[in-house]
Amino acid sequence: VSTYSKTRVAMIEKRKKKLSFARGDLPAPVVYGNPDAKKAIFTFGSTTLAAIEALASEPDFKIIQVRTVWPIDPSQYKELVDGCELYSVENNASGQLAFILEQSLSREIKRVLKYNGRPFRPEEILRRVK
Repeated sequence: VSTYSKTRVAMIEKRKKKLSFARGDLPAPVVYGNPDAKKAIFTFGSTTLAAIEALASEPDFKIIQVRTVWPIDPSQYKELVDGCELYSVENNASGQLAFILEQSLSREIKRVLKYNGRPFRPEEILRRVK
């Protein structure tokens, strides 16, 4: 085995260790709305306030604001989403956040996407999740 290969493996192992330590310092997600709701909507960044406004009077929904996209600590989310129908509201065409969360939580997440360069309006979110 070459010196290059040994160095490469050592550096990857170092990065993996950093990730495991970083998971312990991640900011917890913030939950808005009814914590016992059976429908949960993931938001990140600019979609959060529109979702809060859209669902403020909807007791069937809770909003989970993701505060760190990577790495994700699944233990911060598992209890929050147990038994819930899951949605992700995103300003992109592919549902990037939903993909990361699906991989981390081993759960399907319905995507509410908008990618025309305009922000979500609260009524758009409400219409698309009901």
